[in-house]
Amino acid sequence: MNKETIRLEELSIGYSIKKHHAKEVASHIQATIRSGELTCLLGENGVGKSTLLRTLSAFQPKLGGHIWLLGQEVESYTDRQLSRIISVVLTERCEIRNMTVRDLVGMGRSPYTGFWGRLAAEDWEIVDQSIRLVGIEALAMRMVHTLSDGERQKVMIAKALAQETPIIFLDEPTAFLDYPSKVEIMQLLYRLIQTTEKTIFLSTHDLDLALEIADKIWLMDRKQGIITGTPEDLALSGRLKSFFSGRGVVFDEDSGLYRIQVQYKYQIGIRGEGARCSMLKKALQRCGIRVTDQASAALPFIEVTPDTFILHAGEPSAYETIESLLQALRQISLPEI
Repeated sequence: MNKETIRLEELSIGYSIKKHHAKEVASHIQATIRSGELTCLLGENGVGKSTLLRTLSAFQPKLGGHIWLLGQEVESYTDRQLSRIISVVLTERCEIRNMTVRDLVGMGRSPYTGFWGRLAAEDWEIVDQSIRLVGIEALAMRMVHTLSDGERQKVMIAKALAQETPIIFLDEPTAFLDYPSKVEIMQLLYRLIQTTEKTIFLSTHDLDLALEIADKIWLMDRKQGIITGTPEDLALSGRLKSFFSGRGVVFDEDSGLYRIQVQYKYQIGIRGEGARCSMLKKALQRCGIRVTDQASAALPFIEVTPDTFILHAGEPSAYETIESLLQALRQISLPEI
């Protein structure tokens, strides 16, 4: 059963600008996070996502309100106790040289080692288990500086696992990665949620990935503060539709994802089905041509067949590729909207 691990009550966050003066970034935050759930924090640049993460991690003080971790206020913990409750994976690239992956993951055991930081046999067992959980056994003896960005991020997640904390915070864990690596990291985090029952909370700009994978979404907005819920509930309530309103993106209620907002100038009919028809619609919409499935004698239309695209605008003309069809459309006068 998922247990409440983090609870925020009337939390206010911000940062110091002068001695005895602070700039408030967000206030009256009310939210909870549970174990066994992947929670993603979404918001525009500068809205305060990193400030919130640093405050939850006790890297900087809150301005007001309460942060409860495992039923206790964050201030009641010592730094050593917090290091056994929270592990943090930051945005910055790991630039460590002359160290193996296994040794770096071993640094996650520092809250449990003595003054000299020597790892006992049981510590190395936890290190190796963390490496296996992330699936990087083949990288264990590689030097860290030889890894790709995606591989390094997996190593940092393994280091967080080796710290054996019930809570893991990640600040933009997919920021420097190509798209397949972004997907791989998000899927890895979700798999870890299912296998370890940890609480994983991360900030991200990868909207669609978060909406597809996350159990809970936190929408951070300058005016409305933080709104939380499942991606589906936020979609049905209209919160996602209004979240980036007027910013060049629109929320597609059918797919539950965002897409680029298009200004349509022309329209055309289309008849067909399947992948060829879907790709044609995508290309036409990108060019500012609204597609309709309604038949009209006054409206030119495109017939999609298994082999060709047939343009019916006067004499029918067949085209083998979408590119050649688009070139032909530029030569005729389409009805304006």
